[in-house]
Amino acid sequence: MILLPAVILSLSGCSDDRSQVVIATPWDRTTCRQFTALLAQASGDPIPVIRWVRLDPWDDPARLIEADHTVHLLLGWPTATLAELNDRGRLDRSEAGTFRCVGTEGSERFRFTSPDTSATAILPGDPRIDPVARRQVASRLARGAGRTGYASLIESGLSSVHSAEDPAPVRESEGFSVASIATPVHPEARAFRDRLRKQWNHEPLALGRGSPVTPSVRTLSAELIGATLVDAETELHRAREILRQWPDADDGRSLLVEPPLWPPDSIRRLANDPTRRSMIETLAAALVDDPESRAWLLDSWQAPPRPVDGALLDALATANEGRLLRSTRVLPWLRAEWTAWARQRYAQIARELDVGAEETAR
Repeated sequence: MILLPAVILSLSGCSDDRSQVVIATPWDRTTCRQFTALLAQASGDPIPVIRWVRLDPWDDPARLIEADHTVHLLLGWPTATLAELNDRGRLDRSEAGTFRCVGTEGSERFRFTSPDTSATAILPGDPRIDPVARRQVASRLARGAGRTGYASLIESGLSSVHSAEDPAPVRESEGFSVASIATPVHPEARAFRDRLRKQWNHEPLALGRGSPVTPSVRTLSAELIGATLVDAETELHRAREILRQWPDADDGRSLLVEPPLWPPDSIRRLANDPTRRSMIETLAAALVDDPESRAWLLDSWQAPPRPVDGALLDALATANEGRLLRSTRVLPWLRAEWTAWARQRYAQIARELDVGAEETAR
């Protein structure tokens, strides 16, 4: 969740917006003040007026950019967050665009430690707002065939999406990251960034050049896991608690890790009721205005049921050259469908396990 932006004008000076450098950071208010005070004490050209926008450590700075909020620089973010922003073309990819400041007197105050990742008991963060969790989820689902990727997320013990197959998260304990937003290049921000490079020892950050998982698939992966593991967390935990006491835990686990099917349950129910089949076209028209995207959606609903896996997410993401997902109504509908499915399924499994346990005890 995004915190209300905290605005700190660290030094007196011109308040013209064009002279301000807007910095998005996960640092707290005290750290921001310490940082500007340290800069003010250093020799060199006067620093510009800084406006700090403070976010939760697990939040996605791209939300500000996509909402047309002015942001010039990012300070203090984990490398995994910056890597995803870089994949999405949000960062300045020039040699001086992204780096890490280290090893100068006073810099120990700004060491980046991995944020508290206990936002939920299931994932290290909600992948819909946490870029680190989103990358891990998308990578797992992309590798998994059929239900394998989805199952491995649940079988990870409801504690982390990280596994031995995933690259270990970078635990940054020294220095802080600096990254410039891709466009537009703000003159004051460029000068301020160059000042940081001169004042602190610095080293480049290896962010890579792109990802095999497209942004649309990452978004869909996040929605799937957010709906079925985060929004349905209460029901999932209850089923898991009962499962721990079940003598045939493997059988119960195989039920628990099944992903939802496509078409969603509501569509299959309408298709199986002759009196309500016409409602399918009505729903498609309500979700998508573009005729070709609507036709693709209707065709996919008439196909035999299949698990929602990496291949299905890729098909949704690329449908009609990506235009299907441009409808602002599709993702909320998917989220509602997958959440309802997960809550009902986990609750049903819990009831069946309860009944089975009672019969076994007799």
